Amino acid sequence: MDLNAILQQLTTSTNQNIATQEAGLAAQQQATTKVAGLQDQAIAAAGVVADEAARLAKEQALVDFHRNSVLDQVNATFGVNADEESYIIAKRMAEYEGAEKARVDARAKYDKASSINLLDDPLGYLVGQLALPQFAAANNQAVSARDAAYADMQSRFTLVNQAK
Repeated sequence: MDLNAILQQLTTSTNQNIATQEAGLAAQQQATTKVAGLQDQAIAAAGVVADEAARLAKEQALVDFHRNSVLDQVNATFGVNADEESYIIAKRMAEYEGAEKARVDARAKYDKASSINLLDDPLGYLVGQLALPQFAAANNQAVSARDAAYADMQSRFTLVNQAK
């Protein structure tokens, strides 16, 4: 056997292994760069979602304020006493229904975002994962508001029944 031939084969094999590893490393670096770009897009999209949610919340607050102002004016015009328990119970019922609707909407958004599969829609998955805490917080806030309105209604029903 020729020692030079063996060394030549080892050198060739080593060079081929190095080339294969370098190609794999280049592909891995490209994939890492692509994932970083997708993460940046997901973060930007989450920011847009958060800004839109804040804008919609402001609009809803303004609508609620105007609606409540009109209701108060109508009630004052027709001589409804805001201190009457039945009037307050009606307001709490409206609060309860509004909070329940908000809870159902928030839960639907949460369920939709949490059902996105990473393999089917990577960008949607990342955006959904970033938005999940906001949807959960909105759901929890609506549950708290609903439960507070319910508890107040129950205590007022008791007072009204005792007064009869």
